[in-house]
Amino acid sequence: MERISRIALLLLLVLFVAGNPAAAKIVVEPEPAEVPADAINVDDEVLVPWWAVPPMQLLTVLTLVHSPEWAHPIIKILFSLSGAIVIAARDRRRHPLDNEKRKAIYTCIRESPGISFAEIVQATGISRGTTQYHLVRLRAARLVRAVRRDSLTGYFESKNACGTMEQTILLHLRSPTEEQILALLLETPDLSQSEIAEAVGVAGPTVAWHMKRLIADGIAASERDGRATRYRLTSVAARALRDATLGEDGTGRDEESAVA
Repeated sequence: MERISRIALLLLLVLFVAGNPAAAKIVVEPEPAEVPADAINVDDEVLVPWWAVPPMQLLTVLTLVHSPEWAHPIIKILFSLSGAIVIAARDRRRHPLDNEKRKAIYTCIRESPGISFAEIVQATGISRGTTQYHLVRLRAARLVRAVRRDSLTGYFESKNACGTMEQTILLHLRSPTEEQILALLLETPDLSQSEIAEAVGVAGPTVAWHMKRLIADGIAASERDGRATRYRLTSVAARALRDATLGEDGTGRDEESAVA
């Protein structure tokens, strides 16, 4: 009720100013003769009609005069925004890896190319929301990049020199079942679904599901052999798989390059 009364009083004041010709002008008196020479000098009398004052300026003045407490929330918001701007500007001046959590996420990606979002959360122990925020910052700073293949999304260091096929291989190697299938096909090509299922220790439909994904990404190829279907790695994928698994650091470098 008190707030409604103040609003009504404010409206009445505005109507009074609008309807009163005497109050429609703001008069600035000229400087008296006895004012010292070093004081602020005022020009001749200036008549300013109230409708010439910008509406927001007039409303602000009336609000501050009659209800100064209404301005407190606005002042608090302005101070909060200014503080956030200062913090953001200071954060932009800092190196992206000065943040400990962001550095931990970056190190995790560098040491495990193709790692998924869930694996980063599990490996670092950082919450999902915080991890998502720092991944956005790392990608904006061009320190990491996200690679998507159908339902798979993995993260790589931007300086990682892996080719497209090798990146795809590394994404599929994050699955233990597909890692076993790829290693098996690299060593023994032209295996049937049942032979792969027996060697890996999974059901036939599971093998068929994984092989469908590998074929869709150009990693494997299938060929009918009577009633059976046999699978092998494509030549490009076999070469990329060897490059991806030779280096101990997981960056696709061979052992001699890693030593050098």
